[in-house]
Amino acid sequence: IPIDFCPCTSERIDLNPNFYVGHSEKKLTHPELEYDLNSTKFRAKRSFGVSKSTVHERPSIHYKDTSSTLDCKSNLSIEAYIDKTVLDLIGEISMSYKTLGKNKQINLHPLQSVLLTHIVQQEAFTKKSKNFRVCQTGFDSGEASALFLLASMNVQVVVFDSFSEPLQSASFLAIQQVFGMDRLMRVVGDSCKTLLKFEKRCDFLHRSISSGCQSDSINLIKMSAAGTTLTSAATESLSNNDTYFGPNSQWGTLFKLNCISHMKCFHEGYKNNLTSNELSSNSSHYFCIALNTGVCSEVNWSTRWPGIWKRNEFCPDW
Repeated sequence: IPIDFCPCTSERIDLNPNFYVGHSEKKLTHPELEYDLNSTKFRAKRSFGVSKSTVHERPSIHYKDTSSTLDCKSNLSIEAYIDKTVLDLIGEISMSYKTLGKNKQINLHPLQSVLLTHIVQQEAFTKKSKNFRVCQTGFDSGEASALFLLASMNVQVVVFDSFSEPLQSASFLAIQQVFGMDRLMRVVGDSCKTLLKFEKRCDFLHRSISSGCQSDSINLIKMSAAGTTLTSAATESLSNNDTYFGPNSQWGTLFKLNCISHMKCFHEGYKNNLTSNELSSNSSHYFCIALNTGVCSEVNWSTRWPGIWKRNEFCPDW
C-alpha cells in the first residue's frame, strides 16, 4: 500500500513500542485503490462517509495510424508509433518506489519496443475485431503492458503474475485507470499454473523478464493457436539463459519439438533506455520472435497462419 495510506505510526507516541500496525490477529481487507490522474497519487476508492469516488477524466490517448509501415528513419523513436505519455507516467511511479533500487527497475529497450509495437499494430489491424488479446506472463513495472495497449485501441492485455512487488500493483492500477478494466486485466498467482487454466483466446504472446515460471513460454504456445506470435524480453545473451537457447531453455525446447518456426533474432546495442534519461548499465541485448506452428497447441482455436510480421522486411540495419 502506498505510504500515504499507512497509519501515522510516528504520531502515535502514546502507543506501546511493541505495537505494530502492519499486522492483525485476523486478515484484513485493504481498501481498493485507484490512481488519481489529477493529483498523480493513489487513493482509496471509497472513504468514510463517501458512497462513491470522484470520477476523474482519463488522459486523451492519440493512437497512431495502424496501417503504417516501419519508420526506419526515426532512429528507433517510439514516439513515431505510440503516444508516450503513459510510459512517462510509469517512470514517475517507478521512481517513487525507491525501496526497489535502480537495479530492479525494468526498462524497455528501443529496438524491441518499436518492433513489438509495429507487429501488434499490424496484427490488431488485420484482425478487425473488438479485442486483440495479448497474453503476458510477468508484469515487471508495466512498460510492456502499456506499450501493447498504446499500440491500438482494440488491444486487450491479460497479465499472469504473482504481483509480489509493491511497484507492480501500483503501476498496474495506474495503467488500468488510464485504459479501463476492460482493456487491462490480471490473473494473480503462479503463472505456471494459472496460464494453463485460462480459457480465452490469446492472439499475441509475451514473456516478461520478471516471470518466475520456467515454462511459461512453452505454456503460452500450448494455450494458443497456430500462427500466433511469441515474444520474450531481451536478454544479455541468447545462449546463456533459460529463456532462449541455453541448456534446457524454453525456446530451444520449442524449436526442437517443431512448436515454433519463422524465428528471427535481433541484436540491440543502445545508450539510453526508453523510460529514463540515465545511461543504461547494459549496452547490448538480444531478443527473438517466432510463430506458433500449432504442433504443440492444446487448444482448438482456429488457426491464424500465416503471421503478418513474417512478410515484413524490417529495417535494413536490424
